[in-house]
Amino acid sequence: MPYTSAGHIAHEISPAQALEIARRRFCRISADGILLARRGAPYQEIIVEQVNRAMEFLATLTPTKSARACSYQLKHAAESWAGAYISNGALIVAAIALGLKVRSAGRDFESNPNALIGVRA
Repeated sequence: MPYTSAGHIAHEISPAQALEIARRRFCRISADGILLARRGAPYQEIIVEQVNRAMEFLATLTPTKSARACSYQLKHAAESWAGAYISNGALIVAAIALGLKVRSAGRDFESNPNALIGVRA
């Protein structure tokens, strides 16, 4: 279920809508994260089924007011929970779809493909 910034359930948006929002916020988002993993790396598309699995996982966690949980660590926890691969980018898009706090884990988008997510992990 999607959450507002206050931790209340919000209106649900589709993974496709969340991906559009994510692309407006992080113009270089891909399956690697909020930027390509390395210069010259091929663009990896975010898979909607992975976003759905990540949304289901994130909905089991408690939302927080600040974004402190690393998307890459959450991605691995989501994979263990789902028993299937979930990309870093899919997890970030899922967090946006649920209305969770999301921000860059680096000082700028060039330094880190990971995001910080507002959940208690």
